[in-house]
Amino acid sequence: TICIHSSSYKHKSLFTGRNVLVLGCGETAMDIVHRAVLGGARRIGVVVRQGFLSVPHLMAEDKPLDVFITNLFEHSYEHPWVHFLQLRWKLST
Repeated sequence: TICIHSSSYKHKSLFTGRNVLVLGCGETAMDIVHRAVLGGARRIGVVVRQGFLSVPHLMAEDKPLDVFITNLFEHSYEHPWVHFLQLRWKLST
């Protein structure tokens, strides 16, 4: 049995054949869970204090989630051609 903080994590081989329990559901915790899966952990559990919202990293084949999220207050003005050609997304992703 070992107990480590995420700052001590170095390689996914640490999890090979082990039962893994991850405390928390933040971005780093989810990265550790993913690496434990890839590292061949026998079983993986996640403990959270309260529920959390989980959204997929990719919504389409190769488009990250942030290209689908837009907000009225995200920017003050966008030229109609920039909007029509979706240049803002093509330049930022």
